[in-house]
Amino acid sequence: MYNVSIKGVANPTSSGGTGMFIMKSYTGQNLLDENAIFGVIGIASAINLLTNTMVSLKSGGVSTAGAFTTYLLKFKISSYIPWNSYIKITIPVSSGFVLNKFPSCSSYPIYNKILPGVLHCETTGSNGDVIINGRFFNYFEI
Repeated sequence: MYNVSIKGVANPTSSGGTGMFIMKSYTGQNLLDENAIFGVIGIASAINLLTNTMVSLKSGGVSTAGAFTTYLLKFKISSYIPWNSYIKITIPVSSGFVLNKFPSCSSYPIYNKILPGVLHCETTGSNGDVIINGRFFNYFEI
């Protein structure tokens, strides 16, 4: 198996599939072998940044070491999140935070209105990733 790097290639300006890469080998003008379905690379849109991000203790929460409390994570999404997507928040467990497998999470009222929907939070792996599935709002609390 051989590896070849081709540097300085600009990706297409639009997202989507690239079509098939094709590989052919020659000796002089004679084709030795070819693979017309060598591979496909998916090109993604640019990743948008979350804006107005903040983490704090919920009102009445405690910051005492070892105590249970509720953190309020606020952020504003910069683009529409399509159906069947999820949000992943990483809590720094290396600093000593301990997470339940299924932490409770809920949406936070925006201008005294709360959008309908059910959020499902689940901790995955041991690195502090919390996956949030459900309807997406501008504010979450876990």
